[in-house]
Order: sequence, then structure tokens, then C-alpha cells
Amino acid sequence: MGLRPLVVSLANSQEVLYVVNRPANRPSHDGAAPWIDRSIRWALEGAGFERVRLRGDTDFSLTANFDRWTVAGVEFAFGMDANASFVARAQELAEEAWESLERPQSEVKRRRPAKVKRAVSEQRGFRNLDLEQDHVAEIEYRPGKCRRTYRLVVVRKRIKVTEGQLRLTDETRHFFYVTNIPRDG
Repeated sequence: MGLRPLVVSLANSQEVLYVVNRPANRPSHDGAAPWIDRSIRWALEGAGFERVRLRGDTDFSLTANFDRWTVAGVEFAFGMDANASFVARAQELAEEAWESLERPQSEVKRRRPAKVKRAVSEQRGFRNLDLEQDHVAEIEYRPGKCRRTYRLVVVRKRIKVTEGQLRLTDETRHFFYVTNIPRDG
């Protein structure tokens, strides 16, 4: 029998707070909420942190807990699955709703090796995906298990698709994140 551990850790130091071994046939979010709650109590009461911010991938968007965490002053940002409803709402947004997403540049200057993979890929005619543009917009979202409305942040990626040296088409992909963190926070 295999195990699928749940790991709750501190983001900055990667210090593990809890490891819970569960059967491998369980979804990754199964039973996570009580451990997340326990880590919140530890951080605020035991360790003396002033604030807690939860983050996780789409499996940890435990919407039934959002209102309770918000009332407790806990911030969160979780990925959400790009379901058809979300994608349709993102596509309905006016172009003015989108802002260019500026990613912070690293101050560390590293010497990069030559990009051999790209040349080999083009030579052999493999399909390549290259990010051309990132845009961000917001939609109000109230999960079915919540009484409050939250920010649904949408990242729209325009991707250039090439095969060998031939440009095929452009793809648009949407990524969704639900949060209660204020826009200026």
C-alpha cells in the first residue's frame, strides 16, 4: 500500500509544520482543512505571527472554509481549475479589463548555457510553445459554499505555437486564482 502525504509548511523557510500520511488512493486535499486550521492556530497563538497567508494549488481551494478563514483574518490565494464557466467569463471581459502582467526581474545575473534544445527541436520538427504575452484581470466570484464574494484573478497567456520553423497558430490559456487578499496587499 502506498501513501500520499499531506505536507503543511511555512512558505519562506519551507519548515515543515505537519506531515500526515494518508492512503495513496485519497485525493490530495482530503482531510487537509483540519491540518490547515491547526497550523493557523499554531502560527497566530503559539508562534506569535501577526498574520497568516495560505496558498495552494487547485486541489486546496477548499471553498467551504473561505468565509470562516476570512472572518478569522486569514488571507489566502488558491489556484482554481479552469472550468468552462470561468473560461467563458474571462473571454467575455472587455479588452480594457486586461492589464499587462509585469513579472519582477531577478537581480541575480547568472551565466546561462547556450540554448541547444531550441535548435534541436526546430531541426527535428518538434512542436514548441513560447509565451508571448501575459495579461491579468479580475472577476468577482462567490463560490457556492460561501456567503461572501472573493476576487477571482485571471491570468491570460498568449502562446505562440511552432513546429520546426513553421508558426502554426497562437493559443490562449487562462489560469485562475481565488483570493481574499486586497488588491493593494
